[in-house]
Amino acid sequence: MGGIVCFAQMNENYIINCKNKVNVMSKKNLSNVGGIVGSERLWGCSLYIDRCANFGNITGCYSYGICRYGNIKNSYNEGTIESDQLMYAAGIGNGGIYNCYNKGNIISTSSSTEGYSVYSVSGGIYGYIENGVTSLNIVNCYNTGELSSRWVKGSIIGQVRGITPTTLNCFYLQRGYSREYDQTTPYTEQQLKNESFIEELNNYIESNSDGIDTTGWAKWIKGADGYPTLDFSIIWDGSKWVNS
Repeated sequence: MGGIVCFAQMNENYIINCKNKVNVMSKKNLSNVGGIVGSERLWGCSLYIDRCANFGNITGCYSYGICRYGNIKNSYNEGTIESDQLMYAAGIGNGGIYNCYNKGNIISTSSSTEGYSVYSVSGGIYGYIENGVTSLNIVNCYNTGELSSRWVKGSIIGQVRGITPTTLNCFYLQRGYSREYDQTTPYTEQQLKNESFIEELNNYIESNSDGIDTTGWAKWIKGADGYPTLDFSIIWDGSKWVNS
């Protein structure tokens, strides 16, 4: 189930400039629930999500602010994401994630003692990196959401098994969670609301220092709450900021 698209199954799927403001809930075991896309065909399906936002509360087995898999950029979540049955919840998703943020609370607190409830995982940006994933990029992202889980929680990545993710220029509001990765940086609320943090995010896009193609990435500006937000109307064209 998804706030915009229930199931993506074409060879190439592009979902651009969409916002979801409704709550989405599924009570079916092993279901995928996303603020933008619920699920997608895993084999032979390419999913690209750009300039999308979720404000609704998302509840299900595998729950995501944006979607489970796919290439996600210039997107954010502000709704509560809850896995209330078996597995994991993530602020954004479980794919390549670029230039995104999460402010919503992430909850994975199944009351069940059966099935996969032992794998209860909460991730501020990314939920659970499964066996078989050969590479993963999480770049220029931040998270301020609170996490709750019966098992593990991480402000950027909930749980990693079998690979070392490429996590570049990612930050989180320090809350004292034990499962944090060396490649991510804790900041105080004051630091995250400082103009210098907005400059840090935008400078990363402009400098392209890690060789990541940042063409088409949206510009960061100060939000109404003081934290950075994305201005979808301005993007980096590879050499300068232009109107999208």
